[in-house]
Amino acid sequence: MDLELKGRSALISGGSKSIGLACAGASFDRGAKFAIVSRDRVNLDTSAARLPRVKNIVADLARVALLLASDLAAHATGAVIAMDGGLNPTI
Repeated sequence: MDLELKGRSALISGGSKSIGLACAGASFDRGAKFAIVSRDRVNLDTSAARLPRVKNIVADLARVALLLASDLAAHATGAVIAMDGGLNPTI
């Protein structure tokens, strides 16, 4: 199935393990540019070894009451937008 991700940018929260990492790997394999967010630096470092050229952001988004208004969300979203082409899907 072609999800038309090639050349698009995405932000994957919880992307350093389990379902999030699987989504990140599938997105990477389909040509998407993306950033993954995780609370755990060690997990991010491990996922970075599997997914080169991926932006890794340490943040606990679950603790942010107003996600879009928060500095963490602005940082994560800004990192993806800076990847060329802006923010497309949010996973």
